[in-house]
Amino acid sequence: MRTMQSLPINILAKVAFAACLLIVIPACGASTDAGSGVYDYANLPAQGNAANGQQIFEHGKADAPACASCHHIDSIPSIGPGLGGLADRADSRVSGQSAREYIFNSIIAPAKFIVPGFSNQMYGLYGSKLTSQDVADTIAYVLAPAQ
Repeated sequence: MRTMQSLPINILAKVAFAACLLIVIPACGASTDAGSGVYDYANLPAQGNAANGQQIFEHGKADAPACASCHHIDSIPSIGPGLGGLADRADSRVSGQSAREYIFNSIIAPAKFIVPGFSNQMYGLYGSKLTSQDVADTIAYVLAPAQ
């Protein structure tokens, strides 16, 4: 029987890294699954208030971080992709999803689809921290034409 001391260093490092991820990712709220929102797209209010959405985007709400912590509203990438032109490309990002549904899923279940070139670092608790109206408002803001 092999003991931890007899395992090669690279295997020990991988085990330690995996254990660290299991502790750190959930603690910081990053999404670890394909979605566990407390409501689904069918429950999303039909109308959003873009002005309230801007406040949520820029300042966060209910202990949830601001979207602007990782995303720019223009096309400049940051930790996450830049959102400029999102209205023009969101409905073609995931087959069968409208722009609004794609953005909803990106907020509530960010691990479902990761934009190529980025990793899954998005806060994963928006579904429990924001109301469905808050999410509809945020979607209205990011889909609004540039001011």
